[in-house]
Amino acid sequence: MRILNDLQITNHGNIKGRRLVVELMETALQAADPYRNACKLLKRQNKNLYIGNKLFEADNDPQSGTNEYKLDEINNIFVVGAGKGVQRVAKALEDVLDDHLSGGCLIAKHGDPVILSKIKVVHGAHPIPDENCIKGCSEIMKIAETVTEKDLVFTIFGNGGSSLLTMPEDGISLEDVKWLTNIMQIEKGASTIDLNVIRNHIDKMKGGKLSRLFSKAQCVHIIITDSNHHVIQQERHDYYGLMGKNVWLHNLPDNS
Repeated sequence: MRILNDLQITNHGNIKGRRLVVELMETALQAADPYRNACKLLKRQNKNLYIGNKLFEADNDPQSGTNEYKLDEINNIFVVGAGKGVQRVAKALEDVLDDHLSGGCLIAKHGDPVILSKIKVVHGAHPIPDENCIKGCSEIMKIAETVTEKDLVFTIFGNGGSSLLTMPEDGISLEDVKWLTNIMQIEKGASTIDLNVIRNHIDKMKGGKLSRLFSKAQCVHIIITDSNHHVIQQERHDYYGLMGKNVWLHNLPDNS
């Protein structure tokens, strides 16, 4: 259950009406829960891992269907990523994979409780990045240096990740990125799309570079977003629309 105080809400007043509202809210929260949806995406049977669910595929996906991974043939499984909801997906991976999971690193927002046991969580600042964002990216880069074609890597990306996943290119300081973010987004109200058209190209991790770091390994890229957020409206469910218009989901290619 996502609503933890349902008895307090429904034990007085219009009890029947309150119960109905709580049931509706609980159903909506369950439907949007990254943990529950990730569990629908993953299935493990003995030494086989199956990944795929048409409910979560983009339209016109050229690799539609379920992929099978033989866990005996994989050396290590890592989970990396950034965003405000990524721990819920990673928790599903921890529960499904159990001892087959080697570790990983996620960058979450300051104040988010840590719910993971095998995957390291680094807390960073949002919407203006801080030193901890760079620290988290450094941890991810260390993992990337070790992977081989025998490894499997899950990258997870969600809302807030454009700030949390910050590792400026050489010659560009964190203060430069802070200034850019503040003047464009805080002072002028620019959208994340407009801001990312610039900062994707001054960062070592953004704009699909997160995935490029792990190109030696087998990769599964998971995105967490509502259907309207930062994606062109008429193309928000289309594979080629995502690939051709994306500047925000950093485990997918940038086309700006």
